[in-house]
Amino acid sequence: MEMRKLSPAGGCVTVSIPIDDLRERGVVDEDGELVGSHWAKVESLDQDDKGDYRLELVSP
Repeated sequence: MEMRKLSPAGGCVTVSIPIDDLRERGVVDEDGELVGSHWAKVESLDQDDKGDYRLELVSP
């Protein structure tokens, strides 16, 4: 698994997802622009606060 940098974003934190992966899934177009509205579900996977998370793209 590749490492991704966390970046501050006005009171929250963002993580980068490779645009080619999102393009293959139809989330962004050929120009890298979002196609419609998309949400992501982020879930903590552990009770020990070790920092394991799962991200799931959710279609509206």
